[in-house]
Amino acid sequence: MLVIKRIVVGMYMENCYIAYDDESMDGFIVDPGEEPGAIIGYVEELKVKPKFVLLTHGHIDHVSALDNVCSHFGIRAYISSEDRESMGMNTQVFGNSSADMDIVSDGDTVEFSGSGIKVIATPGHTKGGMCYLAGNSLFSGDTLFSGSIGRTDFPGGNFDDLIKSIKTKLLVLPDDTIVLPGHDRTTTIGRERKYNGYLA
Repeated sequence: MLVIKRIVVGMYMENCYIAYDDESMDGFIVDPGEEPGAIIGYVEELKVKPKFVLLTHGHIDHVSALDNVCSHFGIRAYISSEDRESMGMNTQVFGNSSADMDIVSDGDTVEFSGSGIKVIATPGHTKGGMCYLAGNSLFSGDTLFSGSIGRTDFPGGNFDDLIKSIKTKLLVLPDDTIVLPGHDRTTTIGRERKYNGYLA
């Protein structure tokens, strides 16, 4: 069974997730924002053996701990080509990284513990924003929040693209899909379909 833990890090209260198989204890990390020591310490406290990192996007509050985490555990990260490119342009909102990264695209599957994690491209918050569906759990990054959506006023953001991404890629998922956003509290697709004012 997939177990998912959350650690809130940094001044922007970013949600970093640690997911793992409760039998093998193999796991992965989603969006290691700031405070690498806290993230590494929590992973080791849980006795998880991380195999890779999933990046929903390249903003600095989601990737600042990436180099330390990847180096410490000897693992690579997955990211879109667009956000990998943006991370190398030294803008104020995108982080920089020397970690080894593999590019993923819409519809790809990241293999984990005998099952696949579905890659869902959701541009709008950034050009290369990604969500990841693991079983019934959706890591939505800064695309979809409880009662809200991601900002689109940063470089590469586009409001119309974001709304289209959410409506065509996420709201088609079952109502009971658990949404694990990059900030704030957990929600479900059904709750957001019914109550999220941005999606009316």
